[in-house]
Amino acid sequence: MLYFFNRAEWGGDVFPLLVLAGCWPLVMMFLAAAFPLLGRRRLLCANTLLIFGLIILANDVFSPVQLGILDGQRLSSDEPLLSTMVELVILVAVSGLFIYFSSADSNWPEIFSFAVLFAGAVLVLLSVVTASADHPSRDQAANATVSDQPNIYHLHLDAMQTDFFLHYLNTEDSEQNFDGFVLYENNIANYAYTLPSVASYLTGTVYTEGRYDHWLDGASSG
Repeated sequence: MLYFFNRAEWGGDVFPLLVLAGCWPLVMMFLAAAFPLLGRRRLLCANTLLIFGLIILANDVFSPVQLGILDGQRLSSDEPLLSTMVELVILVAVSGLFIYFSSADSNWPEIFSFAVLFAGAVLVLLSVVTASADHPSRDQAANATVSDQPNIYHLHLDAMQTDFFLHYLNTEDSEQNFDGFVLYENNIANYAYTLPSVASYLTGTVYTEGRYDHWLDGASSG
């Protein structure tokens, strides 16, 4: 269902999800027809379905919990504590009802199982109807607040990349391809990882050929 709610952002096909949601009533009809034929195993099947439901609830409660990224010793969760507490109360309540009805000599586990399945089917159908409404997607909401100002691009050239870029501009006459851009040659952001890059950073020139010391002396002398 989370996929269905965000189908506009994912750009995916929701037809397989609708097929699975439509199969839910068929599963209920199959179980209703099969339970009378199971005899003494009806209680076992009902308990199994309830256990699966409890597992799903437990996963929903504890799924936001994450281990520490480095050592795994710290537990963290982005979910609000109130939401987790509400889910935990639901889990405890369902577990308590399951234990209470299972201890009684009656067919309450079967009735409870079908009630849970029916409630789940209703929630799925309501979710589909609600999600099918025309809600603005994230892209539409973002486009509604886009400014009319022109885009500003900041291209960060590390280490010798500035040197090679200058060499490319000087040898290929490609300045017109970068009309509107400002190149800051002597910027501290051009990390001085190598000796040529240090000289390029200090002099604003680029070493292309010949002896490096001659080029450095010439650049230093102006």
